[in-house]
Amino acid sequence: MIAKICSDINKPNGQTYVEPDYESVISFMNDRPIRKIPGVGGMLETTLKSMGIETGKDLCNRAADLLISFEEKRSTFLIRSGLAIGSTRHHVADDDACQKGISVA
Repeated sequence: MIAKICSDINKPNGQTYVEPDYESVISFMNDRPIRKIPGVGGMLETTLKSMGIETGKDLCNRAADLLISFEEKRSTFLIRSGLAIGSTRHHVADDDACQKGISVA
């Protein structure tokens, strides 16, 4: 998610780098307008702004309001976005469970 947001900053040939540590990532997200979060469209932006939520920091500070106002999936998405927690799942395979390829000549 951070990479997607960064790729939109300084377009077309600029780059944005966020240090891969907790403080840098949270600081970066705190200042981001909610509209820059992938998955937040115009209607959701309007709804959130009417609640006084305009930045990533606001998403975290108003987590209880989000849980009350939206269904679980949407509120969880918004809170996780404010905390810069993406939805990508990583699976570490057990070595014994890995199959090795067999080449055929």
